[in-house]
Amino acid sequence: MSDEEQQPTQAEQLATKLAKLKLKRRGQRAQMTRLFNRAEQLTSTFAAAENKTEAHRILTALNTQLTQKYESLTKIEEDILDNTDEASYDAASQESGDYMSEIFERNDKITDFIKNNKPNNATGPSANSDTATQDTSKKTVALPKLQLKTFSGNVLEWVSFYDTFKSSIHNDKNLENIQKFTYLRSVLTDEAARTISGLALTNSNYDHALELLIERYGQNHLIIDAHMTALWQIPQPTSDINSLRLFYDTLESHIRGLQSLGKEENAYENFSFP
Repeated sequence: MSDEEQQPTQAEQLATKLAKLKLKRRGQRAQMTRLFNRAEQLTSTFAAAENKTEAHRILTALNTQLTQKYESLTKIEEDILDNTDEASYDAASQESGDYMSEIFERNDKITDFIKNNKPNNATGPSANSDTATQDTSKKTVALPKLQLKTFSGNVLEWVSFYDTFKSSIHNDKNLENIQKFTYLRSVLTDEAARTISGLALTNSNYDHALELLIERYGQNHLIIDAHMTALWQIPQPTSDINSLRLFYDTLESHIRGLQSLGKEENAYENFSFP
């Protein structure tokens, strides 16, 4: 047999590389599972811990390890998808994205727990009083966690959804793109979720995901058409007061939406209902 015949084909080389990457990923995921199990056990028993300072220190160390593992695993997931053939890509991307979203959310809970359960190392009445004053001040000005709006693909809801998402997530300079992408995936449902389902959960894909969503739902002419169609489809009211109020409120809602997009009243002042 010649040397050329003994050389592995390109497909075989790719398969070998992919198998090695998946084996490496399996090891990383197993390590993360062990770290999570230990950290989550500590959070569940923290209240009863005799030495909360030591428990908090261990949790902080575990959280640091999890963050490092997450970054390492992200790179492996990207390499796997880069070497996955087209036929298997969508399924592989979905599985990867779901897993990365899950561990991000678990790690986020641990991070919040660490921040909210710092042990009080100060001693003496004065120190305790100062700490209590600071804690009271923080509680007074602290805002509740924002419940993000979900978006299923209704064009008429895009502007409200995107404005909320931008102010709470997109414009937050303390978040990395992969974190913003995780939040974005968590608030998309149905058609909107399918629009970006093929994108792996990576830093670089966050901007691409937003571009896809804006292209499909955020163009002014699409939103204007949706408002005009909705105006045409408003059921005629009856003489019932509730029916009249619903008709008026729905009409005003679409008119305000059109005005916010720069559509002047004379563009639809002669609009006739069916």
